[in-house]
Amino acid sequence: MLATCEQSRTAAAAAGAVAGWLSAVERMSQKQPNPQPQRYEFRIRGHVRASTLSAFPDLAAETDGADTLLTGRLADPAALYGVVAQIERLGLELLEISRLPQN
Repeated sequence: MLATCEQSRTAAAAAGAVAGWLSAVERMSQKQPNPQPQRYEFRIRGHVRASTLSAFPDLAAETDGADTLLTGRLADPAALYGVVAQIERLGLELLEISRLPQN
């Protein structure tokens, strides 16, 4: 029972974090009336296996300490939401989303 309660709290915390990220994504996308492709970096807790990374063919992956960074250019806010949704579907823990400067 204790493990189940702990798992429920962890799942609720993860769902809250994803909702928070999506809210931040929404605010970032509202600042651009005609969105251009933007570069983003997603920090995920842990080292993600190559088989799992294949779910993100348009993003480059690298490890940074104990985390995995996914970086790439996304066409619009819908693509950004899609990446966040895929991270959630795969059960990965999203730690941070950063919009990177254009190069």
